[in-house]
Amino acid sequence: MQKQRSSSLVRILLLAPALVLAVGCDKSPMNFSNGTSDGMNSALKCSSFETTKVDASDLKVEVVPTAQAGQVVTYKASPDLGCSSNQKIEWSVFGGSDTTASSQEVTTTFRKSGVYSVTATVVDSAGGMSRKLASDKVGTGGTTVVVSDAPVIVGPLVGILHSTMSYDLVTPSGMTIVSSSWNFGDGSGAQLQLPPIAHSYSQLGVKTITADVQDSTGRVYHLSQRVNVVGIYDGLTCIPQIALTSPYEGIVGEDVPMRAFIPACMQSLITSVTWNFGDGSPTVTSVTTAHAFSTPGDYTVTAVLMSPLTPGVPFAILTRTIHITGTI
Repeated sequence: MQKQRSSSLVRILLLAPALVLAVGCDKSPMNFSNGTSDGMNSALKCSSFETTKVDASDLKVEVVPTAQAGQVVTYKASPDLGCSSNQKIEWSVFGGSDTTASSQEVTTTFRKSGVYSVTATVVDSAGGMSRKLASDKVGTGGTTVVVSDAPVIVGPLVGILHSTMSYDLVTPSGMTIVSSSWNFGDGSGAQLQLPPIAHSYSQLGVKTITADVQDSTGRVYHLSQRVNVVGIYDGLTCIPQIALTSPYEGIVGEDVPMRAFIPACMQSLITSVTWNFGDGSPTVTSVTTAHAFSTPGDYTVTAVLMSPLTPGVPFAILTRTIHITGTI
């Protein structure tokens, strides 16, 4: 018999174009009320510098994995740069609003449900990057899943063959899940279990995970997510962090922002990302894009990732269903 699980989640998502903030060791925060401009930079510098520098490869970001729509979320970076060097942290927030940044952390709010990303990069105060990043790719960071009025599956979109992956449900505040039945699309059969639930795949390819979920009011939700099962590559343990970031919803005629989140170990190995918006419009090749849908409906958006690891065929195909309404 399954036990009830009450939701008290903290899982995040991001929206709108990325806001870029570069912050030194001054503890005075910067505030950007709209939080939606791409490429905005401002630096707070130390009054004096020493020669000691932080190795940019050591930079870590404490990511908040889940959140409620409208919740204020704070991300923290380590190690602390302090005022011991002429370095600062450049934050890139994809989709947040009312964003503020200080030397080691950034705070933002995600207004809509979806999946969003936050990244940080160590930058020399003179303007030179301590860690070279390919154009339009992300630095060290992670993603947040944000929910509003319905549960969603959270877990890897790209998994490694024979590796155990964990999947969970992110639920709106106050919702209690009383039962869930999972099927991982590989012939292993249904599993009647409350999440989190672990699974590993023994065959390569794209699988569809489904979960039939019932809450304490008796309402049933039919959820699904696709996972790309890829081979084993030495040193590429970050592969399951690959994600498609975007809101789950949009409005007719308004741009819906989208980004392929490429974690650090894969930044030099993803050579292109091509988007199909599911509405008959031309494809777009870019890590970050935005698209306005002309009619209401549910659209399946795909992002095709190419890599020399799998010559001639996609390394992964990420999908997201986006619900478009005709009114605000």
